[in-house]
Amino acid sequence: PRAVDGLDRFRQRLWVLTGSSSSTRELHCLDADPGSASYGSLITQTASLGNAGRERWELSPSGNLAAVPHVFLSGGLFEIVDTDPGSATFLQVVVSTIVPGASGVNFSIASDVAISIDDQYAYLLYSGISGISSVGGMAVMHIPTTTWLDFDGTLAGQQDFVIANAVPNRMDLALDRTFAVVTGQGGGGWAIRIDFDYSTPANTTLTEFLPGQGLLPNCNAASLSADGTRLAVSATPANLSSPSN
Repeated sequence: PRAVDGLDRFRQRLWVLTGSSSSTRELHCLDADPGSASYGSLITQTASLGNAGRERWELSPSGNLAAVPHVFLSGGLFEIVDTDPGSATFLQVVVSTIVPGASGVNFSIASDVAISIDDQYAYLLYSGISGISSVGGMAVMHIPTTTWLDFDGTLAGQQDFVIANAVPNRMDLALDRTFAVVTGQGGGGWAIRIDFDYSTPANTTLTEFLPGQGLLPNCNAASLSADGTRLAVSATPANLSSPSN
């Protein structure tokens, strides 16, 4: 479901996050149409992202939006850029907000990000929650209303989905956005599945693959099959695969 490496397949454009110096980062759009006279050349770029405090980012499957969080979320922002050339706000930051569950945490780092195929939800995976740097969270935003889902109806304020498995690093999202898979390197390596309940987020559930078996050392990547029935992960010393249900 992902726009791998920032490729907009529909428009044959490639987006990359880079900068003219070590202190700048902007989204640059390249012509990725081999039949075009300007193939490989720069089409356009953003001019408002600014500093280099960005690393993980994601283009939506539609190619219309890009989620670009700051690396350090304790005092940084989560931003969404309009990458639809037919939009009146093309190249502009259309969402700029903090991540409540990571705000103020001394050591919170954006690990991965995704946008659903319908451009309705953005998903941010991060390490560092409640003052514990190794424990992570999943923050989910409803993009049209710029509202973060509250995954705990009993505590005051908005709460992200807590991932107790240590050092989460990568994620992949099912095409129908009913669930996401997440991998991590802590505790010998692991992979989990998060099934979302959008109407009652507190009912969202977590299931661990191969729990307690220690078969996913240094697990650092996740990729779902198109139908969402199989999950491939990378680990040391071998690549392993496991059914997702």
